Amino acid sequence: MLFYFYPKIDTKNFSMIRPFILFLFALNLLPAFAQNPTTVSVFDMEMVYEGLELYNQRKIPSEGAYNNQPSFISDQLLLLSAERNGQTDILEYDIATKKKRWITDTESSEYSPQKLPGTDAIAAVGLAENGNQKLYKYTPDGLPTTLFDSLSFAYFVPIDSEKIIGTILHNNYMDLVKANSDSQNSELILTNVGRGIQRIPKSNSVSYTVVNNENSLDLYALPITDYEDAYFITKLPIGVQDYVWLTKNQILVGKGNQLFLYDIYGEDKWIPIASLKHFNLKEITRMAVSPSGKRIAIVSE
Repeated sequence: MLFYFYPKIDTKNFSMIRPFILFLFALNLLPAFAQNPTTVSVFDMEMVYEGLELYNQRKIPSEGAYNNQPSFISDQLLLLSAERNGQTDILEYDIATKKKRWITDTESSEYSPQKLPGTDAIAAVGLAENGNQKLYKYTPDGLPTTLFDSLSFAYFVPIDSEKIIGTILHNNYMDLVKANSDSQNSELILTNVGRGIQRIPKSNSVSYTVVNNENSLDLYALPITDYEDAYFITKLPIGVQDYVWLTKNQILVGKGNQLFLYDIYGEDKWIPIASLKHFNLKEITRMAVSPSGKRIAIVSE
């Protein structure tokens, strides 16, 4: 098992006690009314002796202030939530041709678009004008189908075409659940979690965050074959909510205009590995890495 040397926690009895802080995390999902405008840049990247080298910046043209939550379909195609005409739709961007294709044009707004494994469909959180929030499946032409009738997902990771691990809104905090869209069954894994849930590449695990006693975030790994086991990985830097896996052993976060790397087999600290100051990027938040690991999408102000 991947993180065998980290202490185990009991997910059935583990509960954090900071719902107000996690409520603020949930507010960061949908739409960024009070947030500064964000952009998405795509880079080629390569690990070199001096650190992480980023080059060939492509800043995705925007039509509104909110451009966020990128995820790769392939090394060439990127999905993101992008604002136009006062709402947020799913945008597909072709990195090679620089062409944009709007997948949705609905009365609701769509967030966190991700490809459903084994299909040509896309899953995304839909927020209706009346405040109803559900997880939908969209065809390549943007036709929606509700995946879950009774669950209000905030963040999620698709395990396959039917199984989802994600966070659902519960009062003023978020719970981590596993759910099946075919059976409509769901099971609570953990209460009071953060927004950072990711699939760990080339493994059978996902990772998630919880608030620790210092009001920063702890990062855990959870095997998808054994939901009762969870393994502590590390603490995220203070003030950081988002992270991305470069490899199954290396994690990347952004803070300000810098990137920091944590290697689970290296020193127990975050190491500055790249500066994006010369790209005129600041306040880095969400990131996504392409399937080959050769490209990265970065959200910044």
